Amino acid sequence: MDDRTRAEEHLRVIRSLMERVTVYRAISAPTALVGALSSLAVAGWMLSRTGFIGSAERELPMTSRDFITPWVLPLLLTAAANTFFIWQEAARDQRPFLSPGLRLALRSLLPAMLVAAAVTFVAWRNPSDLDGPLIVALSWVSFYGVALLATLNFAPRSLSVLGWSFVVTAVLWLLLLSAPTLPVIPVLHGATGANLIMGLTFGVYHLIYAVAAWSSRASPKPPTAE
Repeated sequence: MDDRTRAEEHLRVIRSLMERVTVYRAISAPTALVGALSSLAVAGWMLSRTGFIGSAERELPMTSRDFITPWVLPLLLTAAANTFFIWQEAARDQRPFLSPGLRLALRSLLPAMLVAAAVTFVAWRNPSDLDGPLIVALSWVSFYGVALLATLNFAPRSLSVLGWSFVVTAVLWLLLLSAPTLPVIPVLHGATGANLIMGLTFGVYHLIYAVAAWSSRASPKPPTAE
């Protein structure tokens, strides 16, 4: 396949994806809800372990492995839900599951996801690092946002907004951690900060996105003049 043919095929796939924006928004809403509810549940449990919720007497030191292990559950649940909804939509439209559009989306997501996976692997190999949870959390949040932004040429605009929300939150969190002119905010640091930012982004942001996406589907379309 020469460059011109490849470019034409690429444009055709992008055009097809853009035409199906409404369908993909409908798929992303329940997926986001699954991710939000599971993330909020894990964040609440983990924050109780750090003493941020409940009695501080229960506070326990948290290593990288202690942080990563519970947070794998929302990842698996969200990935499984997204796979199911995509398969269901493909079966309904009698299209192949691994369509050209899905392959393009996966290629767009892959670079950011690979770096996040590498950071996670290094943190897992160094379980005694007590700074690991915050490093992993900020990496997950920022690279997830970057991954969403990598799809902005063909994804719903709402996903671009969600991606920027993750990136901006990670950047502001980093700046607040290191700003010499600001007082130290303890809850932004350590395991407490790691689980707070995970609950805020993967929990609250996804919940807002799911509600907004469903609201846009339920909104009646304005009448068109004939």
